[in-house]
Amino acid sequence: TAGAALTTNGGAVGWVPDGVSTVLHYGATGNGVTDDLAAIQSALNASTGRTLVFPTGIYQMSAHAEIKTNTRLVGENGAIILAAAQTRTTGNLLMFATGTSTDIVLDGLTFDGNKGNVGSATLPVLTFYQTKRLRVRNCTFQNTQGIALNISRLNEDIEIEGCRFIDVGRKPDGSEGTRSQGIAFSNTTSGEVTRSHRVRISNNTFLRVGLDCISFSNISGAEIVGNVANDCYAFFYGGGEGYCEAVTIAGNAIRTVNQGTLVDSAPPVAIDIPGGVNYTVIGNSIDGVAAAAIGVFGGSRNVVIANNAIRNAGNHSQYQDVPWQGAICVGGKGAAASDISDVSVLGNKISDELGFMRWGLVLRADLVNCYVAGNGIQAGTQGKYGRYAGNATPSNAAITALTDSSGVSATTVIEDVDFGNARVNHWRKLNSLSGYQVGGLDVIGARKTGWGAPTGTATRTSFETSTVTTAQLAERIKALLDDLTAHGIIGA
Repeated sequence: TAGAALTTNGGAVGWVPDGVSTVLHYGATGNGVTDDLAAIQSALNASTGRTLVFPTGIYQMSAHAEIKTNTRLVGENGAIILAAAQTRTTGNLLMFATGTSTDIVLDGLTFDGNKGNVGSATLPVLTFYQTKRLRVRNCTFQNTQGIALNISRLNEDIEIEGCRFIDVGRKPDGSEGTRSQGIAFSNTTSGEVTRSHRVRISNNTFLRVGLDCISFSNISGAEIVGNVANDCYAFFYGGGEGYCEAVTIAGNAIRTVNQGTLVDSAPPVAIDIPGGVNYTVIGNSIDGVAAAAIGVFGGSRNVVIANNAIRNAGNHSQYQDVPWQGAICVGGKGAAASDISDVSVLGNKISDELGFMRWGLVLRADLVNCYVAGNGIQAGTQGKYGRYAGNATPSNAAITALTDSSGVSATTVIEDVDFGNARVNHWRKLNSLSGYQVGGLDVIGARKTGWGAPTGTATRTSFETSTVTTAQLAERIKALLDDLTAHGIIGA
């Protein structure tokens, strides 16, 4: 390939192919001492439609630079971009930003936030605004007080793959206080006007992230697959100002949530879905969670929670009185109606080896169309299954076992739950129970056997008790026995 010898200050620095340049050509030093901001911005200004290489070195930046459209930034092994040690003000950014740009690739760079040496402001490392076709691959984000990767409003076709987020969004000493996410989609208002579309976050590693590893607000169409998170506050939060829809969270390994070296007084949920629409949470492994592993909350609908393996949820004594102490919670957070509908909980395996988990599965009393089947649930200290009683503000004290007969949604279906001899009412389908209650009194028990089918005519019309004949009465008794047999209440 034809190329050009790149020089800086009169000295040759290497031979690169056409369409590729290095930041050294524009005066960057990479010596870890000099402020390379101006040189890097000059390189970015000249690199539209090109690949800009950061050779091995440490590039200090005293403020952020602007990335242009159609630019590929590539780091050679050991290329580190370091926030210069100086106080940064709120509203500034640490390293890079872009707005209304397209076709940007970041590959193989390490971004070091120089935590503890940039003042107290929690500034994002990178911010992308109204960006289309962004690829962030094989990058490392480390030692940051603020958000590592902030993607804000009206973004499309975003891919974050194979990156590492290490010691991100935490105070220098790891203590409580202002904390930030690894990846944050901060689409600040609801509605299509600010919504982002088509996001894939895959095969990334999160270690000691101060808030959510991944935070969504107002996104349509996303896949979060094959990521690993360890010793973080929480893995996923799908709330914010605008609801999210069509999100798949699959095959992630999540360990040690809000415990270990990071414990916050606020009770987190490892996968937290408030107001989500068309979510699929499938095949995740969640081990060691301070409170709930998976939570579906107010306004969510069309959610499938399937084939997840959950172990040791609710295993921190600090959170024994929080309202989401089930390994899986469907409902909670507030006194108003939950407005949750069409939730399926299928084939999940829930176990507890530490003896802290209170409930395996907790359901809100006012769910509409909830289907539970095929789950293997080890009983917690309070039981396998609990529900929030009524619409009172949820607390752990307000959760009762499903053997309590009041206020359970009539549209909830449980097909495979083993309650033993427990009795629950107001459920549409409970195959394994021995009876139903109303107000604590049995109304239907196990089928009474030993009945033979009467022969002859069955009559279901009214009759006058003072004049009815024995034959007429027998016809009506036969009709009654036929109906009781048909409904399974009596039988042979």
